[in-house]
Amino acid sequence: MGYLCEAFYPDGEWTTQRRFQYDSTNKRRYYKVDCSSEKERSVWEYDGPQHYANIFKIKNDEERDRYLRGLGYRVRRWPFFLQLTRDVAQFFFAEAFNEKAYGKALDRIYEGHKEDQILAPGFHKTTNTPANFVSRGINRFLNEVSELPISTKDQIAHSLQIYVEEVKDRDLVMPEGSELEDFYHRTIDKSNLDLLFTRKN
Repeated sequence: MGYLCEAFYPDGEWTTQRRFQYDSTNKRRYYKVDCSSEKERSVWEYDGPQHYANIFKIKNDEERDRYLRGLGYRVRRWPFFLQLTRDVAQFFFAEAFNEKAYGKALDRIYEGHKEDQILAPGFHKTTNTPANFVSRGINRFLNEVSELPISTKDQIAHSLQIYVEEVKDRDLVMPEGSELEDFYHRTIDKSNLDLLFTRKN
């Protein structure tokens, strides 16, 4: 997250692992954030699988976000199933997006690989599939995905479809009887699938 923020907001004076003391009577009670800028009044968090599969983590995230927003910070979260495609970058960094910054971010994070050489957003070899998500985590996933560009939605849905096709056990990938069904069965524009899918072919 630090590399991303520095690429798109180079004057932001970003820090990592900053602690926000939310209880003045107990120094051990604090929120530690992944990346923040006092200058930008912005906090960025990377959300791994536990942020969808652990209800205690999900509740803590909700409380933390309320606290930080109450202090006047803009809180952004980067889900573990995303990659830095151009559409994703433009979605998250709309006002700051430019080709130079995007190229710099790709160089730092993907070691010089071009966009068509990086993994598509989605679920590839990970065992942390939506089948592991708790109910509140599924809702969180659906809310986040609903705001993403159409290309990203198509890529994530496609990754789930080919995952199921390859492992031949849907229960390993998709929760049974879930609200995810409509997303999973969405009509996909194949022109959006020109990135890498580890299970493709």
